[in-house]
Amino acid sequence: MRSTVSATRYLELRPVVIVGNGTIQPGYVQWFDHEYIAYKIDMTVSGEGRHALGKTKALSFPIRIIDANDFLISEIFKQYFKPDKVEAVVQQILSGTAERYQIPIVSLEFKIENAFATSKTKEWASAPISDTLFSFGTEENIKTRVRRITIDNF
Repeated sequence: MRSTVSATRYLELRPVVIVGNGTIQPGYVQWFDHEYIAYKIDMTVSGEGRHALGKTKALSFPIRIIDANDFLISEIFKQYFKPDKVEAVVQQILSGTAERYQIPIVSLEFKIENAFATSKTKEWASAPISDTLFSFGTEENIKTRVRRITIDNF
């Protein structure tokens, strides 16, 4: 996304990372008619890969939305976190994003905890690159991997 818009426009889009069942996708949150609307960018399709997830305060399926800048910082330093502090870091970052964008974090986290096994402590230095502090579920729901070079439309 950053390569298709200016830095100012990129920050205006309120970039986020969308974590679903075994997936991690870029996205953004838009202020529209006094409410936030979340969008994810599907990097595995041709044409426009933007999909509206809906009003953030009405989200009701297992999903995590993380401010992109917070996500990047957590990824850079995750290997240095003490295992017993990981959950506190995750909750602080999720709570900050939830407060900013009216996300019902309590109900979404309840759905995630009841439906999926999440890793609260992990040795991040040896974890696969696809693992994040915010991951849950498995990649079994992904049928094929498609290499994307560019976004056709944004």
